[in-house]
Amino acid sequence: MNTYELDTMTLNLLQLEISDNNRNQFSPIFTAAYNEAYMDICKQYIKPKCWEQVALTYRKFDVADLEFTPTSFIKAANNPDYSSDGGYSFQGGYEIKMYDSLQAVIPAISTDGCYILYEYLPETLVNDDPDNEVTNTSEPYLILGDARQKVLCIYATSVYYAAFKKPSMAEYFYERYLRSCENLSILSRQKITNKYM
Repeated sequence: MNTYELDTMTLNLLQLEISDNNRNQFSPIFTAAYNEAYMDICKQYIKPKCWEQVALTYRKFDVADLEFTPTSFIKAANNPDYSSDGGYSFQGGYEIKMYDSLQAVIPAISTDGCYILYEYLPETLVNDDPDNEVTNTSEPYLILGDARQKVLCIYATSVYYAAFKKPSMAEYFYERYLRSCENLSILSRQKITNKYM
């Protein structure tokens, strides 16, 4: 689902008419709420990670050359391990350390290239046109499946009710959001990586 479709789902949860007028009026509020929930989920519940191939010069690589900005490095390996426990297993992996503010070093490796596994935060979502191509910033691709993306809409509904002084409804939807996040946490024990890589 992209943000346009998330808006549709949020308007449905709010039992508001799905119209261009409502989209234009509420989309900025919804998009801000989606991003707040999306980053919260990625920091606390899912912690997205990906493997990426890097070239090494004297065992170092430039962090800025990575596809995403890493929040932490997990390990380096000669080949990526896509098994469900491979991401945090240190077997067959090498430690990655920051060399300076721009480069990371893999002290024990002896090749001129390898794969690294790292955690990152995705880019924030932007409100998009439904006819635009789906991109990293229009689709919360880390939360697999349309049903699981509904958690963003539940949070946006809570924010809407809080903004319009309906505290009991805001609290109800916030509690639903927290329960949904706990379910995501259980499901995240399965491997979650960027499907575009």
